Amino acid sequence: MASLSFSKRENSTWELETKLYEFVTEYVQPSSTTIASDAAAKINEWAKESQSANDLENFLWQTWGLVIEIAEQIPCDHPAQERLVHLIQALRKLPPQTVRVWDEDLRLWEDLPLLGPNLREAWNLVPSDKPSPSEVNEWVSLNSFTARLLALGGVPWYNFAIWSLREGLEEECPETAVDCHLAVAREWFRHSGPVLRQQATVAETKEERMLAGGSLYQGPAKLCPERWTFWKERLDQIGRQEGNAGKDAVNVKEIMDQVEAA
Repeated sequence: MASLSFSKRENSTWELETKLYEFVTEYVQPSSTTIASDAAAKINEWAKESQSANDLENFLWQTWGLVIEIAEQIPCDHPAQERLVHLIQALRKLPPQTVRVWDEDLRLWEDLPLLGPNLREAWNLVPSDKPSPSEVNEWVSLNSFTARLLALGGVPWYNFAIWSLREGLEEECPETAVDCHLAVAREWFRHSGPVLRQQATVAETKEERMLAGGSLYQGPAKLCPERWTFWKERLDQIGRQEGNAGKDAVNVKEIMDQVEAA
């Protein structure tokens, strides 16, 4: 498989930025022989160079920012997406060390401190109603990466799935953005559909304001059977349309059907 091309780092103000970026982009290449555990150990070595809690926080924030930037540049169906997720898995398997991050005691790397907040920053950049091809590719890739992370377990990041699916299935979506939102839905149900389905059946899940529905969905503000069913009904509606959008919606709904039948 051909090598991936990544953007260049320029005018970096963080000493490790270029080194870390080049290390991870080389690791995810199809030709790389570096195993995930070795890559994780190297990143952990750099983390240990932090002289204070503030230094570690800065290291983690910058590191996750680079990981997200790299994920956005990897096509959603490229094996490098899995390579990147394997790196996250390997980091979580390192011997745990309690660290103080944002005035909270967390385990490095098991709790993936600051990755959640970093992803939340990335979710502020939802594509416009007329997204460019590059915007579409980056958004779909980011959602694909995050869906794979959710499937690993141990990270309660259902909000990212709900926010993306709300944008695409719970609002009247402009025709110019339908393909993008359906591609995002496909990635969520393809990679973390079983996790989402299981969570939807947990009766004790509480409603949260930040998980409120879009204008078309009037059900509980949480991941629940009503919401899952609504998504399927919306896909069924879109699937009756002619053209690529209709075909894509049918495909996504079939993935949800397969999750239910498993």
